[in-house]
Amino acid sequence: LWARLFSAIVDKRKLPELEFVLSLKAAFYRKAGLFEEAEAVVRQMQKENFDWQSSLMLALIRKEQGDLAAAEAEFTKT
Repeated sequence: LWARLFSAIVDKRKLPELEFVLSLKAAFYRKAGLFEEAEAVVRQMQKENFDWQSSLMLALIRKEQGDLAAAEAEFTKT
């Protein structure tokens, strides 16, 4: 619920897709168990600027999905 609400607010108010806004959006999706949506936001972030934060976010997504090997692989990219 919070993930979709936050996303709707960001979209409705046409907030700039700054890194911190995208980070919050991905985190809300991940916490809500909406892993595909979270990954899509992180991949969008990576197109703009690949950094340790996006890699860490992908590692957390993989961990919560139960794929520890993929989580470790993402984490070692940081």
